[in-house]
Amino acid sequence: MKIHQASLLTLAILTLVTACGGNRFVPPPVRAAMTAARVVSHAEKKDADNSISNDEVPANILSAAQAKVPGFILESAQLDKKLIRSNYELAGNAQGQRYKITINRLGLVTNVEQN
Repeated sequence: MKIHQASLLTLAILTLVTACGGNRFVPPPVRAAMTAARVVSHAEKKDADNSISNDEVPANILSAAQAKVPGFILESAQLDKKLIRSNYELAGNAQGQRYKITINRLGLVTNVEQN
């Protein structure tokens, strides 16, 4: 099942929920289908390849990583797109150590992991 198919299934289920008067009045089989659609949709989004090329990383994102970890050299990047927030996950080296740096779209470093 592809993401757009899961979205269509979720939309159909939400239509049923609305017709039934809200979540309290949803029959158990419909509730089970809603849960299954959420699980499938989440799993597919998690498995999606979010890799971007190093050239696609905005300058402010790269400079934030280099300010947090001096000497940081970018090796790979991913863009984790979420409905409200998007995060860049940068992997690279600095001073012989491997780092994974998470930066939000505004350029604020939210996490630094040293491997």
